[in-house]
Amino acid sequence: MLLKSTSNRLSLSFVSSFGMDNNNREDISQISSGTSSLTLSSGSNSPTSSAPIALASATTIGRERRGSSASLHNASLLKLLNETKVSALFHQSLFNILFKSPVLVFKSDDTVQHVFEELADKEVLSAPVFDENKKEFVGMVDLRDFVALLLSIHLMGDSSISTAEKLTDFSGNNPFIPVHEDEAIVEVLREFNVRGVHRMPVLDKKDKTKVLCILSQSTIIDWLGKNLDKFGESYSALTLKDLNFGGLDKNNTLSQVIDVLEDDTLLHALSVIEKYNIHGVPVVERESGKLVGNISVRDLKYILEAYIQNLKAPISEFLSKYANKRPPLITCSSSTKFVDVIKLLTDNHVHRAHIVDEENRPVDIITLTNILDIVLALATGARRR
Repeated sequence: MLLKSTSNRLSLSFVSSFGMDNNNREDISQISSGTSSLTLSSGSNSPTSSAPIALASATTIGRERRGSSASLHNASLLKLLNETKVSALFHQSLFNILFKSPVLVFKSDDTVQHVFEELADKEVLSAPVFDENKKEFVGMVDLRDFVALLLSIHLMGDSSISTAEKLTDFSGNNPFIPVHEDEAIVEVLREFNVRGVHRMPVLDKKDKTKVLCILSQSTIIDWLGKNLDKFGESYSALTLKDLNFGGLDKNNTLSQVIDVLEDDTLLHALSVIEKYNIHGVPVVERESGKLVGNISVRDLKYILEAYIQNLKAPISEFLSKYANKRPPLITCSSSTKFVDVIKLLTDNHVHRAHIVDEENRPVDIITLTNILDIVLALATGARRR
């Protein structure tokens, strides 16, 4: 069984250690709906909900998309997910290296500034927080928390969040849900699906205060990419359109995604990410609506590096300045095969692919969350939220 989870939900507040001033504040509650598309989408950037259709459905506000019921059941895929344990996802030599190299773990009294600097320096998106007095983990911190914190200073200017423990699970996206190395992957996928988490710490069975490694969505997707032959011919032929991505909804309306304009400010982009509880948002041209880029929580390192005093700089300036340092922008069409999307994401080490039309305008988006939900539905026939 999975271990008991720990979560610490806090109200919005922020530390002033990033050097923000009151003149740079902006009310994020007044995001213009003229900039961000607010209509139905089958992708993870949709703020509204819809009735289930085939293998995919719409989202609800505040959670990346969960799908609906699966009409297919892949017995061989289920067998693979049942028989494969967490430890098997890592090549034995790599697993040994991971065990010998300490996982990044923060102390509960570490400063927020230290936490961010360590995450940025080690290029890690998330890490557990340990209370040495209680001898237990009190939660997780990730870059999504820092988006909420950064924006809250514009809203309230509060400096009450100053330590790692207070920061744990600040955004409500990443509670501490540990797993053992001998847990079956199918159970991990169910936990991802139900909890809405993106990663789980793997704890030592004998010493629950020791984190062996962090099991992330990316780790599982990489493993799936090496086992695409297990999907079978009929499943390998499934396209994104077959799964209701990038197509028409039940009202024959073309799906749309939440987006921002290239001349919008960085602050606006982060506000959209926070408001709709997503991890990335496509950037489009104002006139043509064509896709020109993407802003995600992974960009926070660069945003705080060069734009902390100028969050009202245009997104286009940021995209140009860091073009060679950021991950590539991945696009596909609704006719792209599902297994090919998995390969695209693993080969390029990115968390989402933008589904575009013939004019390169975004019509949908598919994320690691979506992919794992689909795999679980295909394998078990279970209903996806």
